[in-house]
Amino acid sequence: MNLTHRGFLLVWLIFGIFLLSLLSHKGELLALTMPLFFYLAIGYLFSSEDPSLLVEKEISDEKVIQGEPVVVKLRIRNMGPRVDEAYFVDTVPKSLNVIDGQPGLLTNLKKDEAIEFQYTVHTRRGFYWMKSIDATLNDSLGVFQKKLELSAEKTV
Repeated sequence: MNLTHRGFLLVWLIFGIFLLSLLSHKGELLALTMPLFFYLAIGYLFSSEDPSLLVEKEISDEKVIQGEPVVVKLRIRNMGPRVDEAYFVDTVPKSLNVIDGQPGLLTNLKKDEAIEFQYTVHTRRGFYWMKSIDATLNDSLGVFQKKLELSAEKTV
């Protein structure tokens, strides 16, 4: 679990105000750090536990003729606790052009909920290995972030 930019700024703000209150011997400044500290603590407590995500990738046809479109369907099921904010991006080889849809999706997932999305690529001559899906999971306050690489290998 990593701090986001917002979380990093929050930690430095708490530290700065705390240090300033100690140096100036003013309790009012120390009291200013309490809401910020609680915001950080609540973000940590409510950040997702280790997620359990099941990924299925389906390709319309594994053997295609050059120039033929290929539809890639992704299904992601959350088998673990609720995920407040998730951004999934399929790693599309650079030589494939996405012609319809998006290879990514921003969503939230409840326990045992599944989402599906698809996109279409234009193929060129060759063999393409579609490896994994990158997932970025954020807590609801935007303080903590987890980055995962989900295995979903397919070839075209």
